[in-house]
Amino acid sequence: SNAGYKLDDSTILSFHTRGDSHKYSGENLTYRLNATKLIENLKLSFSESTGLRHPDLYVLHGGNPGSSFYNGAFKAMLTTKPETSLTREISAKYDFSKNISFGTTAYRGSVSDVLNRSNSSGGYNETIDINQEGLESNLSFKGNKQKLKLSSTFSKSTESNGRPQLRRPDEQYGINYNAKLNSNLIGLFGVNLNYRHVGKAEDWVGSVRKDVDSTDIMNLSISKELFGFEWSLNSTNLLDEYYQKPYGYNQERRNFNLSLRSKY
Repeated sequence: SNAGYKLDDSTILSFHTRGDSHKYSGENLTYRLNATKLIENLKLSFSESTGLRHPDLYVLHGGNPGSSFYNGAFKAMLTTKPETSLTREISAKYDFSKNISFGTTAYRGSVSDVLNRSNSSGGYNETIDINQEGLESNLSFKGNKQKLKLSSTFSKSTESNGRPQLRRPDEQYGINYNAKLNSNLIGLFGVNLNYRHVGKAEDWVGSVRKDVDSTDIMNLSISKELFGFEWSLNSTNLLDEYYQKPYGYNQERRNFNLSLRSKY
C-alpha cells in the first residue's frame, strides 16, 4: 500500500508498506518512510526502509548437515528465518543550472539473520549481523547532444565481529559519456564510453581470506546509421585488464564485435 501527504508546495511525506506471506518464513511486513523538501534548486530527502530476503531453494532443500533449515532430507522447519535489513538515508541534489547537477546520498544500515550458503547444496543463517555505511555521489553535465556523469562510492560493510564483508570494495569510481558527434569525414555518429574502477576487496583465496586486486574496466561503443541500419562497433574491457571475479573465475579479456539493427 502507498500513502502520501503534501504539507505545502515544497514538502512531501510518503509511506509505503508491503506484506509477505511465505510458506516457511511466515508473515512479514516491510516499509519505507520518506520526507522530501524542496528549497529552490536544492532537493533534500530523508528515508528509513526495511528489507526482506526469503531463503532460496538451495537453502530450503539443501542437504547441508549444519543447516538451520534442513538436516539431510527435505522437511519443513518451523524456525526458518528470512534475512532482514534496516536502512536510513539522507540524500541531496543541487542543480547549478539546467546542464549541471550534483547529487549525493549518505546511508547507514544493518542486515540481520544473514542467509549464507556453505556449498552448492546447503545454506544456513549466520549468527552474526552485517553493518553497512557509505556515501554515493555523482556529478552530471549535459551539453548539446552530450552527457557526462562522474560517480563515486565510498562504503564500508563489516560483520559484527569487525571483519570486512567478502567481495565488498571500499571504493568505486565511474565515468559515463554519451554523445552524438558530427565529423566532416563520416558525418553524425554516436559514442558511448563507460569506465569503472573497483577497489580492492577481501575474498577467499583458496582457504584463506585475502585482499584481491582492484580492477579498471572500460567499455566503448561507436555507432553510425548507414544504409537504413544502425551499425555499432563495440569493445568490452578495452584496457585488456586481466581479472578474476570472484577469485578463481577468469573474466573475458579485450573483445571487439560489430553489430547492426534496423528499426521498423
